[in-house]
Amino acid sequence: MTRCVKSALALLACSCLPSFADDTRLEARLEREIARLASDDPAERDAAVDAIAKEGWSAEAAVRSRMAAENDPEVRGRLAVALERIEVQIVREAKWDPVWVAEPYEAPADACAVSPDGKRIATGGSDGRIRVLDAVTRKILREFETSYRCRSDGIAFSPDGSVLLHYSPEGPPFARAWRISEGTEIGGFSSAPDFPGLDRWSEPGGLAIVVAPPGCFEVGSIQYVSDGKRFSVRRAGRSFQVSTDREKIAVTSTDGITFAFGIREIGKERIRETVRIPLDPDPGAPRVFEVDANLTTAAVLSGGSCGEYDLESGERKRLFGEELAGVCAIPGGWLTWTEEGRIQWWKDGIEARSIMGRPLSRSSAHVTSGLVVFSADSPDSAPDYPRMVIIRSLSTGELVEWHPRAHLSGPWQGGAFVVQTSGLATRLFADGKFRRELPQCPERPSSWFTVFQAGPTCVVQHGFEFVVVPFDGEELPAPLPVHKEAVLVLRWQPGGLTAGSDSGDVVFAADGTIAHRHAGGCFSGFGAFQDPATLGYLPGGTRWASPDGRVSAHVVDRVIRVDRNGSTALDLPLSEEDLQAISRGALMAVTADGKRLAVFGPARRRIEVWDAESGKRIAAEPLADANTRAIQFAADGRGIVVMDDDNEMSPTRSLRVLDAEARLAGRFEWAGKNIEGDWVAGGRWVAGSEKGDLRVADLLNPRRERRFRLSDQEDTPYAHVLARPELDLLIVRDVYKTALWRLDMSDGSQLRLGEASRNGGGAAVLADGNAAVLAWDGLLILRKGTWDPITTRTDLAADWLAGSPDGKRVALSRTSRIFMYEPR
Repeated sequence: MTRCVKSALALLACSCLPSFADDTRLEARLEREIARLASDDPAERDAAVDAIAKEGWSAEAAVRSRMAAENDPEVRGRLAVALERIEVQIVREAKWDPVWVAEPYEAPADACAVSPDGKRIATGGSDGRIRVLDAVTRKILREFETSYRCRSDGIAFSPDGSVLLHYSPEGPPFARAWRISEGTEIGGFSSAPDFPGLDRWSEPGGLAIVVAPPGCFEVGSIQYVSDGKRFSVRRAGRSFQVSTDREKIAVTSTDGITFAFGIREIGKERIRETVRIPLDPDPGAPRVFEVDANLTTAAVLSGGSCGEYDLESGERKRLFGEELAGVCAIPGGWLTWTEEGRIQWWKDGIEARSIMGRPLSRSSAHVTSGLVVFSADSPDSAPDYPRMVIIRSLSTGELVEWHPRAHLSGPWQGGAFVVQTSGLATRLFADGKFRRELPQCPERPSSWFTVFQAGPTCVVQHGFEFVVVPFDGEELPAPLPVHKEAVLVLRWQPGGLTAGSDSGDVVFAADGTIAHRHAGGCFSGFGAFQDPATLGYLPGGTRWASPDGRVSAHVVDRVIRVDRNGSTALDLPLSEEDLQAISRGALMAVTADGKRLAVFGPARRRIEVWDAESGKRIAAEPLADANTRAIQFAADGRGIVVMDDDNEMSPTRSLRVLDAEARLAGRFEWAGKNIEGDWVAGGRWVAGSEKGDLRVADLLNPRRERRFRLSDQEDTPYAHVLARPELDLLIVRDVYKTALWRLDMSDGSQLRLGEASRNGGGAAVLADGNAAVLAWDGLLILRKGTWDPITTRTDLAADWLAGSPDGKRVALSRTSRIFMYEPR
């Protein structure tokens, strides 16, 4: 053997030794530090705890073993501190690498915008993606990723078309922007703290984005985009008005007594003092306001007359008109109308023109591209068409078109709008004239709406899809490309991970392939019998299935036929009235092992318990005074929970606990709201909010109950997040404040864990016994047995969470994507 070979073998042997040698050195280090834990010097003891904790996961087993054998309680306590820190480190450094990633759904875009020159179109979807397309070829030029679902009006172009803007109320970040030519994101957005809804881009010549504030119909929608000189978006709506020639914005509101106008210079630090204008005290009088394009004058309709007010001083300059029903700003003055149909043009408080037309009851008007378009109650209305549309020339008042039964849609961006008539004709107007008719669907007469137009490009929403409509009468092209659709809920069913969306439910196989699709929409259930379509492997016609899928039931020949492991176990004879009532609700329940069934017959007002293996009836008890909504077995498989009808008109909610023979064992009543989610959490706990308190009862011990004060608001709703039958702990969520709480039924204590996820939720118990709960800022990991918070994994922020029954797999969804993890 050569010297080189011998040297190589020696090196190989040495390379195999460190594993054993490291273990030996670790044991020696731990022995040394554990000995220091008994020192009389506090500093030396603390240093020993630090040294043991720094050994990390490699020392966990040895420290745990030594704790069990240690007789000195003080040393054992210090070892527990070190072990706790090691566990935190393990959780923080645990690898969450996705096993597979899926996007199971497709859907049309939710948002659209057209660039000011009409050459590009932007679409946004619930998948959090924003695309920029060529308006002619519809080729995707750019795609930008956001963290949030795109709202219907949450995207816009800058006035020069070089920047794409996105606003989401689910942020931060709320406002974002990308330079389209470079595909790069632009920073520098800042919000005005005294002006909710205003975000300004701080670059020279930058943009002011105004979004609808809380209380408006579309919270977070982009209403205006301006650089102080030009607009790219100026949508219909009166919550905001933006000047056309200066960086100034007016916010308008009313408290029923006055109109309030708050003026804000975009470059200034605060809003100028609000101008308040009194209203007619008569509650039946029309209350309409309008602001001119320069934000210097407001017209307020009160008492049948129109007052013109200076927004700088708040003084009324003049009063004009009688018996007026509406007012809107036009170039150089105001346009008013009465319910009798008189339309008047005003300049400096003097009538310049007047015509008499058709009555305009409960009317509104839009001024666009030289036209004034009225929508009013129709004297010849039809059930689907209670309104009429009148189009006139803005300059002369000449009648352009009148449709006695029609819908008006738009304008939304630009001046284009559509009129949908009762004769199934849809007429598109743009640039002040009629352009073309659009094809109509008899099944959906109001299928064209939300019109976006800039230059030669016009995009109209047809149903759920956006279509580029050519003005020259050419055949309509295919709709704009689809996006992926957001996942709305995740749940782990016996058939596998199940995802739900508006398009239906999907069941995944272990490798991430789709095992089953169901087009019925998001699944739901009380946790007793599941919707069998979400289980993925049961035969068609099945109405109910047990949580493990081994017991299923369906209606055959006026009986409920129960199958166990694929073969008929028994037939439950019920009256026709019972069968019809049961088919409408979850009035069957099954134990976790599938051995016992409970069924409620509403017609005979009694509950029956059956043995699924022998087919024998175990008990039958009347529930004569019940208006039962659902039933479920408790976690022990013996008690039965009966939920009475949740009647919002009734001040009292009721839940009863029956024993194994279906006899009443306890009653739980509360005057308030049911808790959301699984109404029997962990098969053991039931809760209801009452006068600000959350009352929780133990179904395994009906006389055991506690009250928790979690909110100062008396009508606060709560939702179950996590519960286990073997623990005296619950995790609940305050729906209003989105706070996560841990409730301890053993001592009545409560601990605020943080803010809950605002977009979805979910929780799971992991294979190591720790629990994972979705919080607003990431995945909150809770310690086994106590559910004390260990850490928050901000890198695992998501919308929804679902865990496998054995805790070895966890699925997280973010917008349209589903990530399957195996934590290790």
